[in-house]
Amino acid sequence: MRTAPFTLRQLECFVAVCDAGSLTAAARSLSTTQPTVSKLIAALESSLGVRLLERGAARAMLTDEGLRFLESARRLLDGAATAGGSLISRASRAEAI
Repeated sequence: MRTAPFTLRQLECFVAVCDAGSLTAAARSLSTTQPTVSKLIAALESSLGVRLLERGAARAMLTDEGLRFLESARRLLDGAATAGGSLISRASRAEAI
């Protein structure tokens, strides 16, 4: 089985930064620290071999590659949530029997 070059947590952080506009705001929304978000984004960028964000003093802005990747990241996270919800639903129905 082939593994993805990134984790769902990295994707979650990337999407949160895009939505929040900064690493600090994303960290707050994820109940973690800014250095943790920064490290996860750096690892994601390293594994993909592209820069996804331009980091400024107060804001993080998407690069062209980041903009293209954002849509895929959202789809992957939605798919993971759907798969997890489906599994939980089936388990709940099995327990009810």
